[in-house]
Amino acid sequence: LSFPSVVQLVKVWMPLQVPVQPLAMMDVGAGVDLASRAEAGAPTGRWWWHSGLRLGDALVIDALRSPHRPFALPGEDALARASAIAASLREALSPSPPSSA
Repeated sequence: LSFPSVVQLVKVWMPLQVPVQPLAMMDVGAGVDLASRAEAGAPTGRWWWHSGLRLGDALVIDALRSPHRPFALPGEDALARASAIAASLREALSPSPPSSA
């Protein structure tokens, strides 16, 4: 027997910077019983993510019924390190403003 939830906690997820770290959400629409499957240690469903989020976009998530979490794409850490090195080089190679003597 299943009763509709009286309480609904809604989260609004909006990117605040670019690039955006992806947010994965579980597809629970197929009647997945999350509590029993999680207790058994079984995979709890299909995960999906929106790859085209930009500044100004928003996702509205039912926080009590939709498991979600941010994740890193393969190679994302290496790209972040390379970007930091490039920024340091750009700063080191930029001409310094003329000094007023």
